[in-house]
Amino acid sequence: MTESPDVIIGEVLPDEKADGKKKQLVPRKSDNVAFGSFITKSNDLIQRTKYSLPRNEQKILFMMLSKIDQRHDMDASKYYTISFDDFAKLTGVNALDSGYANYLRKTIENLENRMFWVPLGNDQYKTMSWVNRGSIVDMKKKTISMRFNPDIWKDIAQLTSNYTSYSIEYLLMMQSTYSMRVYEIILSYDNGNRDYSYNNGLIFEPVTEEVLQKFPNKREELKGFKYKRFDMEEFKGMLSMPTRDEINRSKGKSRDSSAQKFSRDKPLTEKYKVFSDFEKNVLAMVKSEINEMTDLWFDYEPVRRRGVRKYEFLYIFIKYKNREEMKSVRAFHQEHKGADTEVSRKPRKRRSSVSKEALEDIHYRGGKDAAALYFRINPDSHFFSGKGLILGGSHSPNLNSNHSLVGDLSAILIQNVNPLINFIRVPSKKIALMSEWETKIEAIANSTIPANVTSLSGVPSWMLVLIKRILEKTGKQTLEEVWPNLEVFFHGGVAFTPYREQYKQVIHSPNMHYVETYNASEGYFGTQNDLSDPAMLLMIDYGIFYEFVPLEEVGKENPQAYCLEEVELGKNYAMVISTSCGLWRYMIGDTVKFTSKNPYKFVITGRTKHFINAFGEELIVDNAEKGLAKACGGTGAQVSE
Repeated sequence: MTESPDVIIGEVLPDEKADGKKKQLVPRKSDNVAFGSFITKSNDLIQRTKYSLPRNEQKILFMMLSKIDQRHDMDASKYYTISFDDFAKLTGVNALDSGYANYLRKTIENLENRMFWVPLGNDQYKTMSWVNRGSIVDMKKKTISMRFNPDIWKDIAQLTSNYTSYSIEYLLMMQSTYSMRVYEIILSYDNGNRDYSYNNGLIFEPVTEEVLQKFPNKREELKGFKYKRFDMEEFKGMLSMPTRDEINRSKGKSRDSSAQKFSRDKPLTEKYKVFSDFEKNVLAMVKSEINEMTDLWFDYEPVRRRGVRKYEFLYIFIKYKNREEMKSVRAFHQEHKGADTEVSRKPRKRRSSVSKEALEDIHYRGGKDAAALYFRINPDSHFFSGKGLILGGSHSPNLNSNHSLVGDLSAILIQNVNPLINFIRVPSKKIALMSEWETKIEAIANSTIPANVTSLSGVPSWMLVLIKRILEKTGKQTLEEVWPNLEVFFHGGVAFTPYREQYKQVIHSPNMHYVETYNASEGYFGTQNDLSDPAMLLMIDYGIFYEFVPLEEVGKENPQAYCLEEVELGKNYAMVISTSCGLWRYMIGDTVKFTSKNPYKFVITGRTKHFINAFGEELIVDNAEKGLAKACGGTGAQVSE
């Protein structure tokens, strides 16, 4: 069996040999994404810590670790730098995407605040951070620089014994953060193929006949492998944060069963209590990626105690690949390392520039008119007796300009709204503009439950998630039990019809009103002015000139466009706008159908790209949603997302 040259296993060396061994470490390279560089950690840091890092944050951390020069970097004062380009490739975010700046900022903030847990014994843990706060983002040089926490320096640099060093190249292609973690855990417990004439029960050992008898179906497959037996729950614990009970015991607090219920950091011991779930969601991917991307063959088998139903142990088997077997690994990484791996994290959104003047003259004016029209519909409203809950997105600085923001329109509106509005709005601006969705939902729920909320504003799908979380936290069955004075939901962004039944389940009050609005990035176009009529009133005095292209003309070289007074009722049009913001004959991609010309009222029927009329069927989103609603009504089914 040939030992891989790409790994320096966690040896225990006499001090006089340590310096010589350290010189064998491969020099760090500054190439893009650092292929060929190594990560070095103490075995204690690998084995004894408990943490959960999202995949991309883990990759950025590994990238920074690979830049430490084991021979020359003497303390934690040094900044380690990666380029925006490397960041984009590591995280899979297109540097030209509108969400890039926001994701960069969020990732850096998260890494500065991420904690890992080190057991101290006696049910105590010590929390430590990976990097120091004060990271530097250089917009001119397009670089990110970070410093490591001095408390962990002894575990990542100037190591003389009990360490593991491995190629970062193996990890950069992995999609599962568990694959990365399991790989380094395995190496920390293995001495390669060297015999140091000791066995303290912590290392992988050759598979014996006794072990083969436990797994007769794999007798031939496991020959030449080494194994180590892990306690199942302890192994799961090494891949995640401590349990809430462990944390509470460490802090001397009583049990809190509600904590971590909705956190992505939920320990695997709680998340996957049944082995089949653990195997499906963790081990299967780990096995696939380690076997394809690294110098190891990896396999596993669960084992029960006699008479015990639950699996208590996990046998892990490893074998180093020989030179011939490594050719496919080399080919895999060679194929991928030169490729442009930048992809958008999310489907690209429509982009348009919105000035402060446009915000005031179009968007905020639309909001004022929506409130005024609602009061006309419901003159007995107590709308302003309480708070309005606005659920929006997030924004970030524009990397190409020091004087603008890039992000969701809702976030831009919240950022620039008249400060007086903040007295009648919840949550606080700080919470409303948070970028991490799960954290944001929790913060909004906690801050708004005690408030007297009388109105809701936002996208129906997002708002439904928040409502369900609020009901779970309060133990209530309906939202009016939480906010008895709630009376109206101003919604837009997606069609409300698929969600109507779900809202009926969480809001039973007959006094609840639903008002549809059409507030897009390009402008505020319409508001429902009659609760018995689903059509919206077209706003024709907001500095927007409208034209309408019949759907059958869309895509032609010279499509026929009609002015507002020329439209026909009941016909599908693609809407074209020219605005005071600088848009000129811009087709926004939405299709509308007019139901009235005095006043002009319309319904949104779909998107120009979501239309099929090959044989006169006129399949459009509106028709599909009506069909879906009819099917749900007849079967009792519900749209979940």
